[in-house]
Amino acid sequence: MVARTGFETLSTWRERVFAELARYLGPLGFKLRETWQVFDRRLSKEVRQGFHLNVALYPRVPQLDLICSAHVRHETVERLVMDWRTDVSATSKRQTATIGQELGVLDTGQTRIFKITHESKLESNCEEMYELITRIGLPYVEMFSDLRLVYEALKDDRSRWHRGLISLRCHHVPVIKLMLEGPESVTSLFREEYNRLKQLDDPNAHSYPDFVRHIESKFGISVNL
Repeated sequence: MVARTGFETLSTWRERVFAELARYLGPLGFKLRETWQVFDRRLSKEVRQGFHLNVALYPRVPQLDLICSAHVRHETVERLVMDWRTDVSATSKRQTATIGQELGVLDTGQTRIFKITHESKLESNCEEMYELITRIGLPYVEMFSDLRLVYEALKDDRSRWHRGLISLRCHHVPVIKLMLEGPESVTSLFREEYNRLKQLDDPNAHSYPDFVRHIESKFGISVNL
């Protein structure tokens, strides 16, 4: 009974956090998609900007932990990277991001966890989160709405601008270069990324040839992995 009561309390707190942030972000054009814990806005048919809340509930304390991340989705890139995958649902494919990072990491190099342990702390935590969004998050999503800047960031394994998942960037970097510079510019890059995945013994190396065949069929190029 204690755990259930705590969970109900935290669920109410979570709803209030979303409502408070919606009050701040709504005038900026961001809409809450509560199922995905995301506030997003469509900049154009091609670009969608957003902030995701990673929420953890600890009913026995009770405590609500929140981590806020910024991301940008470039529609054509994500369709090319994801459409061939049969292991991902159509709904999930629509939620992927081209680049993203935790706001705390962007700000100080460390994860920033907003810890709410009492109802009285809700408003101040939301104000602090909104301050971080306006100071760090909004410039981030504006910058990476430019696809060429996304490409430059993702090329760098150690860049603070992204989460550093090599297996994902091995798919995104060639596709973005293809869009920026044309199909003939990327044949050797696909081979380089494939070899890198194999050297790292990354599980994604097994499916990478299927991904490349998907791109070959779309653009009429021959990569010859």
